Amino acid sequence: MNIIADSKLDKPMAILDRLVRNNPGLDDALSNTTVMAGPASNPKFRIPLGAVREAVHVDGKFVADSRHTIATEEVREMFKRNPRSVDTKFLYDKEHDNYRLHAQKRRYIADGSAEDAAPDFLGAQALSPWNVGWFQSIFKAPLLYSHALDIVKVESGTEPWCEVMNLHLADYMGLATLEDTGAVSANNVANVQVTSGLMTSPVINISSSYDLSIEELKRAEQSGSPFGQQLITIKQKYADYVLHLLTSYLIYYGNTATETVGLLQVPSSITSYSGSSMLGIFNGASATKGSDQLTALQSIIVPFLNSLYNKVKTLVIVMSPACYNYLTVPYSAIYNPTAGLKAMLENFIAGKMEKGGVPNVEIVIEPLLAANTVFNTNAYDYTLLLAPEIPTGPDEESQPMLLFGAPLMEFVYPTIPGSFDTQYKFLRRIAGIFAPVKAAVAAYSGFGQKTATT
Repeated sequence: MNIIADSKLDKPMAILDRLVRNNPGLDDALSNTTVMAGPASNPKFRIPLGAVREAVHVDGKFVADSRHTIATEEVREMFKRNPRSVDTKFLYDKEHDNYRLHAQKRRYIADGSAEDAAPDFLGAQALSPWNVGWFQSIFKAPLLYSHALDIVKVESGTEPWCEVMNLHLADYMGLATLEDTGAVSANNVANVQVTSGLMTSPVINISSSYDLSIEELKRAEQSGSPFGQQLITIKQKYADYVLHLLTSYLIYYGNTATETVGLLQVPSSITSYSGSSMLGIFNGASATKGSDQLTALQSIIVPFLNSLYNKVKTLVIVMSPACYNYLTVPYSAIYNPTAGLKAMLENFIAGKMEKGGVPNVEIVIEPLLAANTVFNTNAYDYTLLLAPEIPTGPDEESQPMLLFGAPLMEFVYPTIPGSFDTQYKFLRRIAGIFAPVKAAVAAYSGFGQKTATT
């Protein structure tokens, strides 16, 4: 995998590079893939005008419905008979600021002429295809997962091609006063004012590209393997997977050099957990390990709810897989076999809200927060407490507190349209986390584990 990045993004790109290099299967599949990342304001990483005008795939939020598809009746009939005889692309409609699907005759069709130039390499091997048997499925190497995009609210905003993304804020000043207070001249009045503010973050362009040559496509068809074409699809999915992991990393860790804020950077500081970690309790000799862990959980949950004055509708606890696994020990080895974590979820009554009821508690397992990985090289893990929604304003309107600015999440375009060796780019444009209420995020280090043994 080849990486081209702005120097401000050296750290996240180095992490991505190590992740791929440490996975032989992934490294081999992405050998002809290029990943680029840089601020949208940098001309080197700007999107070419041709890509904006003509795209292979566009985020559905910016596509007109099928009634506005551009195609002749002849092309429609051709598509019904043989979909491979028709090329489709998305054309930018400047008037309506969206994309319309355009279908036309394919420039060249596999009719036994141009594509026949690709030799059948495997057909000339020692064994004939009819003498080779295959397993009925492809073994795919296991990959890491992330729930980062599930715990934030992805917002595309108003302009997919912007260089910065803004969030408008409103706050209040002044208090109500009792009648007849102050002097006779009534000069002791605290007028109510509404003040405005702005949160701004620059947009980063992230793209991964791969080559599909005629030779590669022909080999996939002639190899004798029933899974040749599937490998092409897997290659495309790998390219998308790389963008997903890089996006997830930035959601958690951000990137200071480009002013991209991550969840771990929302609080003024990350609290180093002072008590025994879940691993320490798990390895200890206590007969009430589950009870000890439940007490530890309460010690971080209660202050979090207090800081938000019980306005939390849903409490999300994001922890490493190991931390979650340690929390499954019995509440008491002597008196109660129920796991400490289950006991907490079933009996949670803290955080009673203004109109009654208590917050829902959701546990999210996140490998990117685990210790001793390419994402977190520290011996300790991270744990996050999140309030994804809070009632706001005089109308108590529930609003998302963890916004992830992403002007354009899905966009694919050919870098050299119409060539016989076409390179495709997967593009993603992000601006990081916008958290108007910092108290909606609490971050702890060392809650799951402090070292490899404690």
